[in-house]
Amino acid sequence: MTLPTAKLGRTGLQASRLGYGAMEMRGPQAWGKPVSDDQARTALNTVLDSGVNLIDTSPDYGDAEEHIGRWISHRRDEFVLSSKCGCPLAADGDPRCSSPPSVKT
Repeated sequence: MTLPTAKLGRTGLQASRLGYGAMEMRGPQAWGKPVSDDQARTALNTVLDSGVNLIDTSPDYGDAEEHIGRWISHRRDEFVLSSKCGCPLAADGDPRCSSPPSVKT
């Protein structure tokens, strides 16, 4: 399936206008529900199979980045991965707000 795309800023990357927010894959340690490996694998591959190529994540999305790496890294040329900045985690796993020292480009 082909979805409408748009150029992503000055990057030259083409991203689907519809993206997938990976927050629900965060897992219980980050205020979420448990997500099994099978659920994560199925969901992420279904996202790509449906034509969505923009996946949004964040350091404070718990297990989401690990699931993305584990289950669709072999399809890396098929998606654009976006992340947040200024979301550092404390030692206890709680996110801390944006402050100039925590934001790097």
